[in-house]
Amino acid sequence: MSSSVGASAAEASAAEAMSGTAAATPPGSETTPDAPTGAERSSPTPDTPRTLGGVAEEGFSGTRRGFQVQKEYAVPDEAPTNLPEGEDEGYPMLIYQFMHAQYRDDFPSVSSARKAVRRKELLLNGTEVRNDSKVNPGDTVTMQKRTQPGLFPQGKPSCTLPILWEDDFIAVIIKPAGVAVHGGTGEDDPGPGGRRSVRQALPYMLTPTKSKDRPLHRPLHCHRLDKATGGLLICAKTRPALSAIGDAFEQRLVSKRYVALVAGELEGSGAIVTPLDGKACVTNYRVRGPPVRSLKTSVITTVDLWPVTGRLHQLRRHLSSIGCPILGDRRYTPDEVPFQEGGMYLQAVGLTFPHPITREEMNFSIPEPAKFEKWREKEHQRWLQHETGSGSSGDGDVSAGVDGADAQGGEEKKKPSVNAVPEVEGLQMEERDGFRYYQYDWSVVGGKPTALSTDDIDTALDGAP
Repeated sequence: MSSSVGASAAEASAAEAMSGTAAATPPGSETTPDAPTGAERSSPTPDTPRTLGGVAEEGFSGTRRGFQVQKEYAVPDEAPTNLPEGEDEGYPMLIYQFMHAQYRDDFPSVSSARKAVRRKELLLNGTEVRNDSKVNPGDTVTMQKRTQPGLFPQGKPSCTLPILWEDDFIAVIIKPAGVAVHGGTGEDDPGPGGRRSVRQALPYMLTPTKSKDRPLHRPLHCHRLDKATGGLLICAKTRPALSAIGDAFEQRLVSKRYVALVAGELEGSGAIVTPLDGKACVTNYRVRGPPVRSLKTSVITTVDLWPVTGRLHQLRRHLSSIGCPILGDRRYTPDEVPFQEGGMYLQAVGLTFPHPITREEMNFSIPEPAKFEKWREKEHQRWLQHETGSGSSGDGDVSAGVDGADAQGGEEKKKPSVNAVPEVEGLQMEERDGFRYYQYDWSVVGGKPTALSTDDIDTALDGAP
């Protein structure tokens, strides 16, 4: 049975996404697995830690969600003497030194004891400790362990991530444009999992997995989108699912569709096969609907994009190389093309891949963002106002007023030139059976000369929409 989200479902999901409500199908309402009964609580002896059978009794859980007490250790009156050479003996003693010296079966090395402290697994008299915490005779050290899968975060998420679908192994979310996937850059979003990142927000949004097969400490994204690009993103909850999705990308079993607004006019469908960074690189495209006239860029074209390969900034670099940069692309928009503020007009709207566990084909699609249509309409109205002097043509035709004469003077207004094939120095184009292949000859700017190859064309045909 194939799981899919079609056009109607996608529209509903996107509408919910815009309102901040996640559309999801969680595997169940229970997030905590049934706990086995713990051992009876009794006073520990100095040298024998009390074992609680793996899970604590009710009312005797750890200090953090998802943690439960495993053992308790009493600090004896006599301090351990088998410390590493150079370490101070006697009390007060650093907690990680004490645990390694007194309970070597549980902490065979100093580093294992320090790691337990770092993971918040040790409590001193019921309080979380640091590596500089010290023990004294009569103290009680408690060891708590994570017994429930998934990360239980504290505080609030940095952003809202609409959930399109999820189960115990994966989730498909809608990444908002302007939010980094792994971590932000600069002063506003420092480091991995910065203040506004998918990585930071995922644990708040997804239902913890019930799978016992190597659940991840926290859900992770399986691929990336540029910070300025919004759209569909696959996330994994278990290690096998993360590995299987990675293999699917390597084997090109994952198909992604993007929609973009570009400055310039493209026609029909085709492929851009320019190598990037010395590697083969193929992007298929298909024009969606008629172009819209624009005072800023002459023409705006809406285009669907299918990356066959996955190079860094592939779509942005390929479209810029043929003279049709994506609107709002700060990095790859040529100086002679007016830059469009308000974010980049590129969205991941389609996703097809095999489920990592069941191998069923998963299909997801969402509509283009509302800002795409708003910008097309805005530019169309500005063009009409410029051409007719009224701001409205009355029929809504995107070409209305472009070739008409001035109503008062009878003179035909001169319009900006529109090129079906953008005039870019070094651009090569080959057409076969109505399918166009664009390639940029980097030798014109001192790069390595390239040419259309049979392999590139065959690869493009294999992935053609």
